[in-house]
Amino acid sequence: MILLAATGVGTLLAALNVAYRDFRYVLPFLVQMGMLATPSIYWQAGTGPGAKAPAGQRYRADDG
Repeated sequence: MILLAATGVGTLLAALNVAYRDFRYVLPFLVQMGMLATPSIYWQAGTGPGAKAPAGQRYRADDG
């Protein structure tokens, strides 16, 4: 399923790149915004790198 989704997104981006010449300059910006939004999506979903860590270890840096 992931392979199919990746192929679909890649095909869509390739078609946009062919249809609009300036799209290749917009694509890195969109990827960067997606990477920037990823931690907030992890946080809202309760998943991600720190989700399984015990509460005492997860917030150890905040103790000071």
